[in-house]
Amino acid sequence: MRPTLFCALFLALGAITSAVAPLTREELLDQLEELGWWDIPRDDLPLPALMLRDSQEHQNRQKTQGKAEAEICYEDLNLGCFSTIEGPLQYLGLLPKSPEWIGTKFRLYNALQENDTYAEFDFYNMSTALENDFFLGSDRTVFFITHGFNGSPDQSYYANYASDLRRLYPESNIFVMDWEKGAASINYPQDIANGALVGRQGALLISRLVMDYGFNASQDLHMIGHSLGGQIMNYVSNWLLELTGQLPARITATDPADPLFYDQGQLAWSHLDPDDAHFVEVIHTDCGPLITLAVGVPMEIGHLDFYPNGGVMQPGCISWLEEVINMILGIPSNSTSCNHGRSNVLLYDSDPENDCQFTTFPCDGIENFEQVLTSPDITVNCGGNCGQIGYDSKGSGRHCLLTFSPDEGLCAYLTLKIPPYSLEEKTLKPRAKEMHVLQFLAEGGAPSRGTNEL
Repeated sequence: MRPTLFCALFLALGAITSAVAPLTREELLDQLEELGWWDIPRDDLPLPALMLRDSQEHQNRQKTQGKAEAEICYEDLNLGCFSTIEGPLQYLGLLPKSPEWIGTKFRLYNALQENDTYAEFDFYNMSTALENDFFLGSDRTVFFITHGFNGSPDQSYYANYASDLRRLYPESNIFVMDWEKGAASINYPQDIANGALVGRQGALLISRLVMDYGFNASQDLHMIGHSLGGQIMNYVSNWLLELTGQLPARITATDPADPLFYDQGQLAWSHLDPDDAHFVEVIHTDCGPLITLAVGVPMEIGHLDFYPNGGVMQPGCISWLEEVINMILGIPSNSTSCNHGRSNVLLYDSDPENDCQFTTFPCDGIENFEQVLTSPDITVNCGGNCGQIGYDSKGSGRHCLLTFSPDEGLCAYLTLKIPPYSLEEKTLKPRAKEMHVLQFLAEGGAPSRGTNEL
């Protein structure tokens, strides 16, 4: 290893482990550049690292070249106009690719389809598809789900969602939006712009249900989005309100993406916030300190914000920064989408029909949560505001919980093992296995196997 590379590596590792004057995000990015950050092929980078490197490159380009002024309209498709001069993409300075290029499709799961099969139709044929009785009726709950950056509806997350929801809500309709080409990892900022158009396409589908079938989105629509897909729900909501005057009943965002959404004074219509639905819940699993360069949103942006294991480091995962350093050194390690993707696992593993129900408790932030980790006894005072992760989650404000890693049995959680709202205070005396996990979390976790999916 070259001496300069060794020194840069030493500085980067020191920035993570030192409690005194840690490097800022910008300073650490500079150190990563010294490490050979830009020399790693795109295909070899962990996806969270790719999101951050693309964001940095885009911001640097805007500083040197400025923002291009442009506008494009799709009024004939009822998708309106997109502009870099004004509107939600003004700060980004990019326009979406065309609807034809993105090729958005929808998968529909309901009782008319056998087992886990689905009906599939593209954006241009959705009216015909709905007329063919794919939609069961105006009194049915509708779930609308989308993947994120570099995602696909073929990822196991979305098959699990569809399977669980069909079982738990047999008379519901479950739409999974497929915009895989528009979300491909060609360029993360461009994918954000594509997401603005895709969000309007999703809103147009829902508006057809409202106008043609009497569907009440404000009462019966539950939208679920992961990472960049969580942010896209903002675009769906805003365009649905424009078309129908209705807001979605509920949005669940699983670790919504942070890069390029909250750091440039963006207006509310450019990112997810509590005004996007009557109830917005967020599961934060990859929102560590700036020094970790995590890609999830750290602040509360919903009516209910869950922070499993403090929202920073999930059991069985390592940080993507460790992954990048391992790549530079040629050391194999697990995928760092692990923290980011854990939010999906927690949602679909929380099953009201078995013992896996993630009961949560109010927390005052990561500092308070760390106090819980180091307490000999865990005393939880919910004050009547215990919460629960799930498709019908409960609670309000900021909530925390402890979990094990999937290898140890994810649902062996260390929280209140009682129905929510039934007890004001409970002192838990950790068993041997739970004490092991407390120590594991307090020490920052250890490498284990993860998932490649975002």
